[in-house]
Amino acid sequence: MAYRIDVNARNRFSENGDTATPIPAAQGEAFRREIALVTREREGGKDQAELGDRVSVVEAGDTLEQIARENHADLAEALAINADEINRNGDLIHPGDIIILPAPEPEIIADTSVDPTGKPAGEEAFIDSLYDRGNQVEYSEPSDGIDAAAETAAMEQDIADYLSALPPEARQAAALRLSQADWVDAGPAGIAVSKAVEAAGLESDPIEVFASELYDHGNALEYADPSAAVDHSRETTALARDIETFLETLPEAERPDALQNLYDRDWRDAGPAQIAIERAAASSGIPLTSTGHNGPEAEAQIRSIVDNARAAGDDPKAQFQAFAESYKNASPEMQEMLLRTGYGNDFIDAMADYATEPLGDFDPSIDNQSKPLETFARLDAMTDGAPPELAAALVSQTTVEIERANSLYQQQAGFSMLGTGGVEAMLKVAERIEGTPLGDSTIERWADMSFYAQHALTRSIGEGGSLQYGLEFAERMGSDTTLLEQDVLPGVRQTQFAANSAVDAYSVHMEELRWLIENHGDTMSPDELQKAIDDYKATMDKPEDGRVEGAWTQTEKQLQEDVAKHGETLLNQMTQLGAFPDEPAEQKALIDNEIKNILNDDRSYLAIQTALRTNPELLDSPAALNFASRQARLTDRGRKLVEEIFTQFVQRDILPKIADFKPGDAASMAEIRDGLEKFRDGKFATLLGVTEKDMNKAIDAIEASLPEAGDTEAITRQKMQDLDTKLKGLDSHQQNGIRSFSSSTIPGQLLRTIGASASAVGLMNSAEAAFTTPNVETILKATFDAAGLAQRSIEIGRGLDMIAPDSFAVRYFDGSLRPGTKFLGAVASVFDGVNSIQAFAGGDPLLGGIHAATAAGGLAATFGAGTIAGPIGLGVVILGVGASMIVEGVRENNKYETSRSAQFLDTSELSVAASQALIDNSGDGHSPVPLLVEYANEKGFDLDDAAHRTAFTDWLNGMSAEQLATLRDNLHHTIDEFGGDATKLEQTATDDYEYTSDILYNQEVVTPRKTFFGERFYVEDGDASPSSVTQIDIALDTLGIPELALPVS
Repeated sequence: MAYRIDVNARNRFSENGDTATPIPAAQGEAFRREIALVTREREGGKDQAELGDRVSVVEAGDTLEQIARENHADLAEALAINADEINRNGDLIHPGDIIILPAPEPEIIADTSVDPTGKPAGEEAFIDSLYDRGNQVEYSEPSDGIDAAAETAAMEQDIADYLSALPPEARQAAALRLSQADWVDAGPAGIAVSKAVEAAGLESDPIEVFASELYDHGNALEYADPSAAVDHSRETTALARDIETFLETLPEAERPDALQNLYDRDWRDAGPAQIAIERAAASSGIPLTSTGHNGPEAEAQIRSIVDNARAAGDDPKAQFQAFAESYKNASPEMQEMLLRTGYGNDFIDAMADYATEPLGDFDPSIDNQSKPLETFARLDAMTDGAPPELAAALVSQTTVEIERANSLYQQQAGFSMLGTGGVEAMLKVAERIEGTPLGDSTIERWADMSFYAQHALTRSIGEGGSLQYGLEFAERMGSDTTLLEQDVLPGVRQTQFAANSAVDAYSVHMEELRWLIENHGDTMSPDELQKAIDDYKATMDKPEDGRVEGAWTQTEKQLQEDVAKHGETLLNQMTQLGAFPDEPAEQKALIDNEIKNILNDDRSYLAIQTALRTNPELLDSPAALNFASRQARLTDRGRKLVEEIFTQFVQRDILPKIADFKPGDAASMAEIRDGLEKFRDGKFATLLGVTEKDMNKAIDAIEASLPEAGDTEAITRQKMQDLDTKLKGLDSHQQNGIRSFSSSTIPGQLLRTIGASASAVGLMNSAEAAFTTPNVETILKATFDAAGLAQRSIEIGRGLDMIAPDSFAVRYFDGSLRPGTKFLGAVASVFDGVNSIQAFAGGDPLLGGIHAATAAGGLAATFGAGTIAGPIGLGVVILGVGASMIVEGVRENNKYETSRSAQFLDTSELSVAASQALIDNSGDGHSPVPLLVEYANEKGFDLDDAAHRTAFTDWLNGMSAEQLATLRDNLHHTIDEFGGDATKLEQTATDDYEYTSDILYNQEVVTPRKTFFGERFYVEDGDASPSSVTQIDIALDTLGIPELALPVS
């Protein structure tokens, strides 16, 4: 019969292909020439055989049909390969001829006879062919011209064809045989096998196959029909024998891992299979490691984490800390597995045993409180820095032993077993585990044990700690408010004091700059004011007068961070107070009053407001939202807090999505709608005190108002009017007397603002795309004015020129200051400013803001970088509302008649002489500038208008040094009588007659005892105090100063 040789004609293969014999050189050369001839004559052929081709030498009696059949080749293809001009059909062969056969045909291999195991007789030839092809690809050189990817894909297809040609029940066994073949030095073939097996939905791992079959058997046994009278014990024993038989097919060294692999799988609904594995382990003497049945891969990762932790040293605390680090870096799914039953949970159990070890031989009469302290000290050390869920898992497993020891102690001592140190450690641990189901239940059980030590709870809360344990304990005391009044609330007041002190420290640091802006800012344009602020900071950062270079701005930043940090802590504690149940009523009443007092404290509210603006993540706290929705809304200041929270939500989650909005663009429209969908969450309806139905109607109205491609200004205006009308229509459904959708409320304005902003930005971006300059005034009228937001429209328009480089636009829009994003920065800053003004304006005009966010200085504060990190740090939060004035004593005798004051004014359009004159302050420390500004306002000036501002400064610059000094001195007396509040200046006053009557004004009455002078003489000497516009007009005339007249447009 024909024998095979290699394609290079160097070796002859034995019949079974196991051995090769060298071919004599001369004969080999002849064979190579003939091989080249056959391949050359092949259609599209070349001088070498193709991958997979096999070369045979014909012997006497051979036919091509016979040779093809014996080699599992396709006869038609073999005939075509070997045909030539003489042998046209390819079937004319002679002894010694070279013939080339294609690779074994997969379907022919599959159709060969099978042995008792079901393996086709031709499969080994198929594997050999794949090996040869894979070997040639793996070791091919670029000059060979082999396309490795194409050849690997061709092998994959052949394997797929082979598997599909087999009977379905035979495919998995074949896939295993192919997968377990040795593909060393033929890697591409091995890759092709893996891909084809996977694509066919078959397994390549014998353990996987056996595990699947085992699960099916176990499942069938678990759910066997009771009427079938199945002997479960016998069947389970049979499964165990099957497992042992399977293990015996594996090398002995691999059996323990294989059995553990099976055991690690999830055997739910196939319980008898798990029992069988355990029996097989016992009978074979193979130990099984504890498992959570999360699958072999996951369990291997769990064991690695635990084993690495145990290798961290002999100290269990170090081991648990190492475990915690691995836990932090694990996926959420792996974290959950580590906490469930199995190897990870066993480790946590061992750590819990270590923590409670001191209580094992606890004798209260001998040990007193030392061993309980040691247990909680161990828990404190182990949970420090651990994730809450992990810490709670550890601590919860110590509870039973702690309860046992505490009960033993109480029986002898009459009170709980923890002293001061133990309670302090317990409170630290409680704070780390709260907020998790296991942690909260553990804290409740500790409260049931009545752990208490005088001062420990107050000290912990006062340092910013959690209230949860204290409130749980207080709740158990019923109507007795002792713990609440003596421990919990005093701790909260310490936290509040720390927050207030942080505000005080910041305010004191910023006071001079605040004073300079408030007293001199109105004489400047926004650009001038910004430059003056920058120059001031640069001066304060210079290493002069004992200052360290850069220390002033570093201190500013640190103090601002302190305010935010303490504000966040205070908000968290208030949130916990607000979650206290309605009963016991006596305790709830005290808590409600405490919350009211905190919110009504200006400094405390300012700290909370700063925290909300600094840390947006606070908005995502369900507890904080519940507090604002239910508890905070019970007070006026609390409702301001609700408005602040809603404002920050709109600024964070909606306005940024509007930045690149283009009418007609489906993607940008979808992004806005996705943002609005968040407000359909019932929590926002609860927050605003409206029904969820009305909130959804409001969102529907906003969505209907969004601009579409082709909308004209007229259409946009109509949409905004419709939005205003629809929202007004919802006011009839108000709750608790709050008109949440009215255009007079912040939430109502914000909802209108979403629609108006989208329309305005859409018009701006459309104009920009058309390479035209947007007409901001026209756009504002068509959007904000039409939506019922005329006042906001004015403020936004003025603010557009005042957005600083590190403003809202930069924080939320990646630093872009294109027209649309700059516009949204103005929108956001306006609402930050309005919120602050409304929150602090109760009763004190200084706290309401002298500028009321309308004059240049006020607007600059509002729109200054940040708004929260602007030119004066907290920006409008502290400056715009004059909040630093809440510090007692700050108003008194603070005169900044320094070179820095002169330098600050030098930035304005004022002359050097005028600046020098106006930095002189009154005896009570007040600047005359705010009074001059108020006088200009009363005369009809708008100092936000550049022409008006220039006219005002020209008027001051036009005075002689003597005139301005005398006028200043007179106004010093006036501003002192006004208590520093320039807004008390009005057009007329009850004592105007002393100026308007020529007789009284110019009188000089001499009596034996005293000479009486009219006001004219006092005005001339700078000793008068003109207290109305009328009186100042006359004083100006007396001093020869021209009238302050509006510029002619």
